[in-house]
Amino acid sequence: MKNVVVFDKDTERDEQLIITKPDGTEQPTSEAEAKAMIVDDISTATEGLMTLVKIANDSGYMDEDKSAQMIVDYFTNAFLTKEETK
Repeated sequence: MKNVVVFDKDTERDEQLIITKPDGTEQPTSEAEAKAMIVDDISTATEGLMTLVKIANDSGYMDEDKSAQMIVDYFTNAFLTKEETK
């Protein structure tokens, strides 16, 4: 399987995070295809994040437990805390 997802973060523009696919990527033509693409993209992003955590740990930049906790905290703050305020 080949899947490419591009994450472009620029805090100096209005839309700070842009997630795209390379030009020429076949777009989904049905809801089922769109759902499959999103699931594949989330899986790819998660695998990429796990790889970054491993590289940081193996290089001695950040302990993997600390990295994992940082990620959990980020998701908790971004999603679960929002739900409590609704």
